[in-house]
Amino acid sequence: MPPIYARSIRQSLPNGSKNSRSLLLSPGLQGRSRGREIAHLFRQQRGLLETRACELDAILDDAEIEVTASKYAEPGYAAVLVRLKGGGAGILLAAQQSEGRRRFSLAHELGHFWIPTHQRVGPTLKCADADLRARSTDSRVIEWEANDFAAELLMPTKLFAADIRHRPVTFSSVEKLASADMYNVSRTAAAWRFVQLTREPCALVMTVDGLVSWVARSPAFRYRIVERQQPLGKGTVAAALNRGEATSGAAEKVAPYEWLDAPTDESQPPFELFESACLIPSLHQVLSLVWTPEQDFEHDEE
Repeated sequence: MPPIYARSIRQSLPNGSKNSRSLLLSPGLQGRSRGREIAHLFRQQRGLLETRACELDAILDDAEIEVTASKYAEPGYAAVLVRLKGGGAGILLAAQQSEGRRRFSLAHELGHFWIPTHQRVGPTLKCADADLRARSTDSRVIEWEANDFAAELLMPTKLFAADIRHRPVTFSSVEKLASADMYNVSRTAAAWRFVQLTREPCALVMTVDGLVSWVARSPAFRYRIVERQQPLGKGTVAAALNRGEATSGAAEKVAPYEWLDAPTDESQPPFELFESACLIPSLHQVLSLVWTPEQDFEHDEE
């Protein structure tokens, strides 16, 4: 971390350098929030606490980081950070990323650049697409921390949580949040952040070629959606989109066990489930937001 910013971040913490050292350098459980805390302090230091879409180009210029796009169509990575001996760094990006995806990739690499403990990994950090989806439960701690930094830098908790408080759990809400006049991020990033910060019981599901790829659940959503290559239920909105059928774009009622693990006794669930989905045809992907309005009953969390 360049000295001028290290000093600024430390000075912005209460009780001086002792707390800053604890925040920036201590390993273990506290490290799970290190990325978010450093991104918040970084925004605070730059006077960006009330700004939604920050100017990444200005941040990169100030840090003396040069960005270059790969000349290869499939380079085998999403982004690479290379620290330079004299200060600054370079970031190499996979080509043909959308503006929103590009911003998250850059913010992720800025997390690696600014989080001091990541310097121990070495001068070069190569990040795959899967690294940009790492979660707090994953073993890849530095990738989760970089994602946490990126999410807070691009979609700060205080502003984003306020913006979603009265919005329905639909992709209409997500697309508004992702737009250039709001946070200027990809739909995937905005939907992921929505699920992370909402009080509603909902989950985000990514499917590729009709198979479940990954799931992110809100703290209030305690049901199990089987991950990793499980086929879509035929009655889901995602399956309808894959078949080329038109959908309303709003949240549509679906049979709960199209998404959730069904009990062995074939009993009917005492709740309703809704789904709003978004097709990404170029990648053969569908993103689904699944949501239930009530969970005032006993359920199996495993």
